[in-house]
Parts: sequence; structure tokens; C-alpha cells
Amino acid sequence: SPYKDVPALPSKSYLEGILNGCRQNGIETASILEAVWLTQRDTHHKVIPRKKPRQKNGEER
Repeated sequence: SPYKDVPALPSKSYLEGILNGCRQNGIETASILEAVWLTQRDTHHKVIPRKKPRQKNGEER
């Protein structure tokens, strides 16, 4: 398998879908979250990038 040594993080929506499916079927999510955390640590990426707050232009209504 060419990608086994190149871990990648799941997209936010994919991860949420997997976690929701586990919860709906009574499956623990701790091992999934741990795997994502370890991958995030090893790749120095974040699963859920934080967006900067938008700057408001002009006065509020």
C-alpha cells in the first residue's frame, strides 16, 4: 500500500460522519479520536482549522 507511511487527516465532515455513525450504533469513539489526535500530532496539521473572525466594515445595523 503506497500510502501506509504517509498518514493523512480526515476532512471535518468525514470525521463528523464517522463519529455520528459510531454514536448512533453505540460504538465508542475514543479510539477514533485518539487516532486522529496522534495523526494530527505526527503531521503537525489540524483537523478543524480555526477561521479568523471576519472584520466588519462600517457600522452595524
